[in-house]
Amino acid sequence: MKTLRLALVLFVLPLVSRAQMPAPEPAPAETAPAPEAGWDNIKALTYDQRADFTAGLALLQKRLELQVAGLKTKRESLPSTQDPAAFDFDLKALGTARTRFLSASTDLGKATPQNWNQLKERVGAAWENVQDAYKKAAGETL
Repeated sequence: MKTLRLALVLFVLPLVSRAQMPAPEPAPAETAPAPEAGWDNIKALTYDQRADFTAGLALLQKRLELQVAGLKTKRESLPSTQDPAAFDFDLKALGTARTRFLSASTDLGKATPQNWNQLKERVGAAWENVQDAYKKAAGETL
């Protein structure tokens, strides 16, 4: 039931809202989704709540894709005073961390009740690592 409500909120509500409202100005590429896309909101979910966990994980993945896209956009417009090699190095490290996060997320899809917490902890550690890599790369662009 919760999954059905979540699906309605995630898919139907934005369609109705868009039809009634004028198109908004695009947000900066580095703007992260709403706070509900946070690890703290899903980390305590149990194996029996894995559908809700998967929905929350999808939001984290979307947030990450927006972050990466924002950094790639900034890379294209780096000022000549900034060293692109340092930024490229940090962007590559972010790509590696992103791959590990997505891999851990995929592995969690194969979880059993016995290994759920262990695999979930791996996803959490991978999320923290990818966010650290993002912050480092974003710091290079400020």
